[in-house]
Amino acid sequence: MSNTQLNNPERGFSFSSDGPLDMRMDRKSSLFTAEKIINEFSEKQLSDIFFYYGDERNSRKIASSIVKQRKKRMIKTTFALSEIIKKINNYDKKHPATRVFQSLRIFVNDELRELDLFLNHIRNILKTEARIVILSFHSLEDRIVKNFFKKNSNIKKKIVDQKESDFYNYYLKILTKKPVVASTKERIINNRSRSAKMRVAEVI
Repeated sequence: MSNTQLNNPERGFSFSSDGPLDMRMDRKSSLFTAEKIINEFSEKQLSDIFFYYGDERNSRKIASSIVKQRKKRMIKTTFALSEIIKKINNYDKKHPATRVFQSLRIFVNDELRELDLFLNHIRNILKTEARIVILSFHSLEDRIVKNFFKKNSNIKKKIVDQKESDFYNYYLKILTKKPVVASTKERIINNRSRSAKMRVAEVI
């Protein structure tokens, strides 16, 4: 994902500008849109999504309010959803709708599964001295990367290179014992960097 996607109102990722509740990375896909989820999922399903994928402490209250509102009128835009959340949440350092929008984006695009598939695919094509650099923006994502690095730093595997027909050992050396985070200065300049965590490993 990129700032180009996030800042485009038509994509529906941002609560800063009004747009349709879409949130699909690939708008040609058959995935549920955020609008469909908000207007058709049960109150419990919504609450679970907000809590699990967004760590939203008011997940139940927000889900309940959404269900009540959609009985009067469908919730179709980012501003409409944001206004509902703002009546319940009041955060000092971030927008009240941040966690809910994040959770919807992750759920709509099945991002955690995609990350897991990506990691398990690249380990079969990397060669000696190649480096894996992963920048995550969510604790669940970071946990997946952390566990993947740890798991593959404790074992050695034989992998076949079909083009060259040779075997080599696959073993990761973790280069970041703790995730690298943005400096205070960078956080001031680039607000989106505040939740970023970078982990790096090298194939040896």
